Amino acid sequence: MCPQKRSLLESIGSGVTHLRELSWETAGFEQQVRDTFTNLSTRMTNLVGPASTQAKEFSRERPITAVLIAAFVTACAFPILVFLSFALITFSIGLIGFLCIEGTILSFGLLILGSCLLTISFIGLSIGAGVLAVYLSFTKTRQLINYFLITLLQTNSTSKSTNGTNTVANGKTVHAEDELSSTESDGTDVQPSAHAN
Repeated sequence: MCPQKRSLLESIGSGVTHLRELSWETAGFEQQVRDTFTNLSTRMTNLVGPASTQAKEFSRERPITAVLIAAFVTACAFPILVFLSFALITFSIGLIGFLCIEGTILSFGLLILGSCLLTISFIGLSIGAGVLAVYLSFTKTRQLINYFLITLLQTNSTSKSTNGTNTVANGKTVHAEDELSSTESDGTDVQPSAHAN
């Protein structure tokens, strides 16, 4: 490795003096970075070096002219620097203000949108729950009605089989409709008689 590159690497502070000390993953990237810094420092030295030596010689030969040129450059650069700093500060404040204002507007818009969506969702869920409750109540009511109708029909079908026959129990005449109630209340079995009164 040439001494210029070694001194440049040591001045950068990487501590790496040879390419083989690097891992294979970062070797290509670090080599490119080193080459870029080397080329940049060489160009700056080539550009600034002769210009700085010429400026030093000019200021030694004509000190008053050098001071006037420096004052002129400073006087011309001051408004440009003030304008650039004003533009940069204005742009920064404008950007921050825009973001704050837009953030506030977006927050209010999000708040309004969220409240509208939540209200609509609540109303929709309430209506859905109401419709579901009505559906379930009608379904359960229909099931209960069907159950009672089936029970009633079964009791009617058993009573129709003995329809119109009278039974005699302990000397009493009992109709078929009253037969079930009398068996439940007496606990006695009612036998249909062979002859009717």
